[in-house]
Amino acid sequence: MSLNNTCPSTLEGSVCAMLVLKEQICANRKRAEDGGQVDKLLAACWEKTIEPGPYDIGR
Repeated sequence: MSLNNTCPSTLEGSVCAMLVLKEQICANRKRAEDGGQVDKLLAACWEKTIEPGPYDIGR
């Protein structure tokens, strides 16, 4: 199941539900120490960009 999400910056995209595999990203201590949790989790859940807002994403 996907949900459309609009960020305060007007970036809009489709995100999927978090599954157990994605929850394991949150529990990964090594990734927490190097700061990669949020990037990895966002990459796993973000499906597509609908409206880039002020960001240049190379369209």
